[in-house]
Amino acid sequence: MQSVAAATIRQAGADPFQFRQQVFQYFHATVEPQADSQTQVLSQPRVNGSHPSNRKCDSAALRTAVSARSPLTAAARLCEGLLAPATPPPSSLTTALVCFLAAPATRPWGGPASRPGRRDGVTPLESVSWQSAHYQEPYNTQRKEKYPGKMERLGLKDEDRSAQVLDTCCGQGIALSVLHGWGFTSLTGLDATPHPDWSKDGPAVIHEGDVMAMPFPDQSFDIVTNLHSLHHLGGADGVRRFVAEVHRVLRPGGRFYIIDFPGSPQIWLLFRMFRAGLYPPTGSLRNFAAIVDEEWSYKAPYLRQWPAVARELHHGPLRVARLQQRFFLYYLKLVKD
Repeated sequence: MQSVAAATIRQAGADPFQFRQQVFQYFHATVEPQADSQTQVLSQPRVNGSHPSNRKCDSAALRTAVSARSPLTAAARLCEGLLAPATPPPSSLTTALVCFLAAPATRPWGGPASRPGRRDGVTPLESVSWQSAHYQEPYNTQRKEKYPGKMERLGLKDEDRSAQVLDTCCGQGIALSVLHGWGFTSLTGLDATPHPDWSKDGPAVIHEGDVMAMPFPDQSFDIVTNLHSLHHLGGADGVRRFVAEVHRVLRPGGRFYIIDFPGSPQIWLLFRMFRAGLYPPTGSLRNFAAIVDEEWSYKAPYLRQWPAVARELHHGPLRVARLQQRFFLYYLKLVKD
């Protein structure tokens, strides 16, 4: 996978970060609108393996873009590298894959088109259905068990144990529990949705509130974390407001740690497959598909606006100190100078 991406970037002769931004911008601005025109065809039942229409997914515009040396070519080859060791001809697989990624997804399990509790400009409240799916066992425990390793990879285990730490969108308090186990003594959590596991006698003081309008004085914390929750803020405007608040509550030299997924082609492919019900019917994957469906009202804007979201993170008021790109996740450390 990495060799395919590296070779493609070298062919384009571009800076890797700027190249990714160009791919995402081209995909969302050009490919999605073109593929949306094929939604009617893609949603119709197949007859002998073909769509009952003369309109084909691989339109002339898409074929031209795929055959040219363009950002779409790079994205397509990247996706093909995920699907097969030997890259097939782009004329059929690429156009089908692009249309699949861009077409509106169906909901075979009957999930809602938008979640109750979504409020413009305010961190969304988690619905009862989301909480039921997210905290379903044994899958919630399985996710908890991965937190220490992820947080160590992020660099949190190397921090001063006396640092004032704020975990934003803290949910059940999993990250706070890990930090407490590592010996951190001053822990605060903030989430828009109260959780029954919050305790006045627990290791952290947890507040109910909006991360885009935090109830804390300026320069209150040495460390702020946001783990697997940035996409809950929707598009670039929500992320911008959140980062501005993090900058406000951090002391000079303070650190902001983030784990989340980017709006990359492989992420689009993964989530579209889950939304379309194209996954092995295991318990854990059904649970993940339910979570994806519940989050789609704010996850979709986050993905579509990813170039702008990335700009808010990389060129906002905080300086990038470290970025580690994994296959489906990124680990980011920002610093307030």
